[in-house]
Amino acid sequence: MELIKSEMNELLDHVAAELVKQESIVESLDLLGKYLNEIRGKVSLDSWRQIISNCYPRQSISSLLFQDPLTRRAFQKPRGYAGDAIMMDLVYAADSSLGFPADKSLTEFGRTIYSYVSKFPACKAVRFRKQLIAQLIDEVASNVNKPKILSVACGHLREAESAKAVLDGKIGRFLALDQDSESLQSVREDYTSFGIEPIHASVKDILQGKFTYSDFDFIYSAGLYDYLKNPVAIRLTRVLFDKLKPGGRMMLANFLPDHPTVGYMEACMDWWLIYRDEAQMENLLSSIPEEQINSTKISVDNDRSIVYLDVLKK
Repeated sequence: MELIKSEMNELLDHVAAELVKQESIVESLDLLGKYLNEIRGKVSLDSWRQIISNCYPRQSISSLLFQDPLTRRAFQKPRGYAGDAIMMDLVYAADSSLGFPADKSLTEFGRTIYSYVSKFPACKAVRFRKQLIAQLIDEVASNVNKPKILSVACGHLREAESAKAVLDGKIGRFLALDQDSESLQSVREDYTSFGIEPIHASVKDILQGKFTYSDFDFIYSAGLYDYLKNPVAIRLTRVLFDKLKPGGRMMLANFLPDHPTVGYMEACMDWWLIYRDEAQMENLLSSIPEEQINSTKISVDNDRSIVYLDVLKK
């Protein structure tokens, strides 16, 4: 363990020195990410956490990496958790006409780091997830006249911008649920003109029956399950499934264990998720009687970062 700590400290100092030169930024970050993944794969999770707590953040490298708004925001957690809606917007911005976030403090060096981090498989997977959900919304609207839709932990609901059915007014009712009031205010400002209704509620509210809406044609949750322990996740899945109409559809997403970006996210961004593989995603349905399920599909994105559970109710 001490040897690994020493090696990691040496690596962090080496990468920091190389980054300062600004001659081989990409190569240095490639080396950092590769090494972090290798170390994570050799030790237990508890040991990995201990190594990180002892070695990072080292001022020599954190002051450099934090010039990237993605790394900085995830680590500092201004809303109490890493993957907040602003963070997601920073990820989405890399694949839009914006190019870079509108941040006056962003240096050229910071832009370079941001450009690198925003191309992580995890970030590409998050952008793909947004587009996939938009496609599913359109698909549901093409099969059901004026469908009723629920987004659980909606964030800023950016998939609404890509869903033609939303923009064309083909959704009957669209509820956007989140416990973050600031996220809901953004939804209110940007999307209520399209008939979307922000709902302030938490997972606890749903489980306690305080969220009384039901009879949905489509329920989805993009990033919530990354933060739910298994007992809560299984209970929530059952409650949400029960809120579907007969023939309704539910889609849940979760990051995969050992995805390509995991070392950097945990060590440099202090971004820890609850991961699930395909079998663990299917297990989320374990409290639902099989006779109530019409079909189940589990898929993984091309970047091997996110797994999807897609289930139809009889």
